[in-house]
Order: sequence, then structure tokens, then C-alpha cells
Amino acid sequence: RPPVPPPVPSSGSSSTAGEEGFAMRFQLDEETLSLARKEGPVGAYKRLVELGVLQASEDQERVVHILSVIFHALRDKTSEIPSVKGLYIHGSVGSGKSMVMDLFYACVSHHLGRCQRMHFHEFMHLIHRMVHQAKADAPGQRPADEVARRIVREVGTLLCFDEMAITTIQDCCLLAPLFEAMWKAGIVTVMTSNRAPEDLYSGGLNRHIYLPPFVASLKAHCKVVPLVLDTDYRQEQVARSGLASDPVFVFCPRAS
Repeated sequence: RPPVPPPVPSSGSSSTAGEEGFAMRFQLDEETLSLARKEGPVGAYKRLVELGVLQASEDQERVVHILSVIFHALRDKTSEIPSVKGLYIHGSVGSGKSMVMDLFYACVSHHLGRCQRMHFHEFMHLIHRMVHQAKADAPGQRPADEVARRIVREVGTLLCFDEMAITTIQDCCLLAPLFEAMWKAGIVTVMTSNRAPEDLYSGGLNRHIYLPPFVASLKAHCKVVPLVLDTDYRQEQVARSGLASDPVFVFCPRAS
């Protein structure tokens, strides 16, 4: 069987780790990390705003409060989210989607025996290998069920996906049965995407057949929240760095 990879840093992240093997986009000092593990995303977010690491945003705070509910339910093993199997955060580039999810993961991963934060395409690459193995091990059986059970055993009951996108018909066909099996197995999913669920796989082959069942299942199990801000915090960082005017660097303007 292919080994399950360790947690990986998000694409483009170059900051230090808040948890071993997991890279944050900014460094959490020991006091903030201790507060994050104790109070959850809300306490950690407020402290980072106080320290000037983050700028306060009502839209980000709304998402952080939702993540805090999931944090306490997972940490305390309560039944506050009996029908909600996770969160799907979508919005514009630079609005802080990955940041709030990373902050949540830094808070909750300390309390869980096994959990993982991955780029979505890396996850799907792993899933295709697992499906191939499941078909070989149990011919005639539904591979999604065995894959979900294996994820619970080897990865854990919390998966955080960054930059969810569907680019191939193979992935689109897998999503509905795979995620339904995962949610049925008790796996909680937190995802970020630049697109709303109904806008995924735009123009894709047989999209009208395979995407609607996944979107319906996603909305039945996960809370879907937008995070769309007028401010692109990535662009602000570039402006403050002074690199935008450096001839060595070339920056492409955002599409309107």
C-alpha cells in the first residue's frame, strides 16, 4: 500500500512551523500558540490582531467563529456539530481563506491524535492510489468505502484542504462517493477554494452529470461560507515590501 505522506506546508508558504511538520504563513510565538491551543481560533485571531500581525476583518472574524465551534467540538468531543461535517470557505484571492484555516489547524492539531492539512491536488493524487489499491484488494466492492475507512485509520478524522479545485473528469467522478463515504465514516473536512461549490469544474467534461451530486452532498454536510474582501492582503504585503518597484521582480496585475 502507498504510504500516507506527512502533513505538508501550503504552496508558497515560507514561514516557520506552528506545529511540527506544518508551516504557517506567519510565526506564532509560544504565548500565542499556547493561547491558540487553549482558547481556539477566536482567541488566537484576537491576539494576532492585537500584536499587529493581522488586520481586523469582520468577514474573517465571522469565519473564525465558525471554525471555533468546530475546534471546541473536536477538542472536547461534544455534539455541537452533529449534522455538520465541516466547512467550505470560498472567496477571492488574498482574502485570508488559507490563513484562517491554518490558524484553526494550528489550534486543533495539538489535541487530535491524527489529522492532516494538505493541498487538495496532493490529496486527490493520494486518493487515486488508494482507490487503485482498494480495487485490487476487494474486487467488486465500492472502493470509496474502503478508502474512507483507511483514511480514518491512517490519516485521522480531520482533513484540511487548501485550494480545492476540480480539473479532471476522473476527480469529478470520484468526489461524490468519496466524500459521502468520508462524512459517513465521521471525517470532518475544512476546505478553502477560490470558487463557490456550484462554480467548480466550470466547462468540464460531463460536469452536469457528476458535479451536482457532489455539490448537493457538500451543502448537506458542510457549512458553506464566502470570504470575499475588497482588500487583497497579499498585494498589500507586496506593496509594503517595496518589491513591486524592484526591476528584478515582475508582478502581474489582478484581473478585474
